[in-house]
Amino acid sequence: MTKPIRMAGGVAGAMAGLALLAPGLTAPSPAQAGGSPAYIDQMADRLPASAGTNWADVGQYGTSNRARQVQIGENSAAILQIGAGNLTDQYQSGSANRARAQQSGAGNVITLVQDGSGHDAAGRQDGYENRIRQIQYGIANRAIAVQDGSSNSAIQLQDGSDNLSAVAQTGRGNSARTAQYGTRNATTVEQSGGDGIEVVQRGANNSVESQQTILQNGVRITQTGAGAAIKVATR
Repeated sequence: MTKPIRMAGGVAGAMAGLALLAPGLTAPSPAQAGGSPAYIDQMADRLPASAGTNWADVGQYGTSNRARQVQIGENSAAILQIGAGNLTDQYQSGSANRARAQQSGAGNVITLVQDGSGHDAAGRQDGYENRIRQIQYGIANRAIAVQDGSSNSAIQLQDGSDNLSAVAQTGRGNSARTAQYGTRNATTVEQSGGDGIEVVQRGANNSVESQQTILQNGVRITQTGAGAAIKVATR
């Protein structure tokens, strides 16, 4: 049995570790094993012939895991699930988008939607009943989410170009919501222990960095314009 890839070092460690989930993931054969169905739908024919091909890979170990991949254009996607009752949905439309998901445990859910070109999204969850939702529109946005524990939730929305959203959460009951509209906005969030943060950025070159390590903190940040920077540390 393939062991899950474990990562440490907060957001920086997550960004480095999730690179290991790049295309090249080896799936079991057949993709459906242990009562875990995998559904892959590739529709390159809906775009011009020059659009190229899609690449999809699914590996599932355990029971009652479900994986669904829909690709339109020229994209790549990889899913690795270990445990029971995990669900990953990946939808890609456009070109050169890359999606990677890894889950171990039970009852975890990752939903990823990419529409445009050059997006990169990666999610990794280890534990129980965690949720990641990543939605990307535009060009060359990056979203990274790593969750260890239970009942954590991360929602990342990006609409524009060259935006970065990175979330790392450990413990139980953390919630992070980030929304970025514009160009080259950056958000990094690290939380442990029942924290909550909501970030909205509109414009260009805005940045938010937040670290929370005490129970029941709550932060809401809204930035509109260009070049604004906020750093939050709650301990």
